[in-house]
Amino acid sequence: MVDPVIVYYDQAGRHVFRADATSPLGRLLIAIRPFSEITGFDQVDLALYILTGNPPRVPLASFEARSGRQVVVRFNSHRLNERQWREVNRKLRQAWGASTRQKAAHDEDAWLVEHVRELGGPPPRGQGVVAFWEKMKEEANRWRKRRGEKPYAHWRGPYMRYRRYLKRARQEKRRYMPEPLEA
Repeated sequence: MVDPVIVYYDQAGRHVFRADATSPLGRLLIAIRPFSEITGFDQVDLALYILTGNPPRVPLASFEARSGRQVVVRFNSHRLNERQWREVNRKLRQAWGASTRQKAAHDEDAWLVEHVRELGGPPPRGQGVVAFWEKMKEEANRWRKRRGEKPYAHWRGPYMRYRRYLKRARQEKRRYMPEPLEA
């Protein structure tokens, strides 16, 4: 008969260690499993507390994904300062794959990318670039006027918006919007 082996993985799924269930460490891990479930502390953190006296780390919050786009956030403290709140918010946004440093995509970005694609993409450098973006400025201004937004004053307005979108699309590899054509 083979002795059972305890294999422990951390929360990120990385293999941490193996312990024979009949060894002192294995028996300790088995004994503290109910305490781990009750307290919410990790089994290994509780074992280290018993063995070394170092208290277990308490995360500020835990996240539980639900169906669809729902997440349950459980706070382990009723007093969070601004720095801690920002840290929880940053981790939540990271878990969702959202960037904290860039603006969200605007519906004008999708319209602009699609319209540039319909016109065959931006021309190569030196071959009617200004004329192409002047035409795009006029089209964008008509679109913006219908939406009650301020029109572009210069052809560089839609050009720069398109370039910024290209940069964000490369960084985030957006799939929910049309793939932009390279400038």
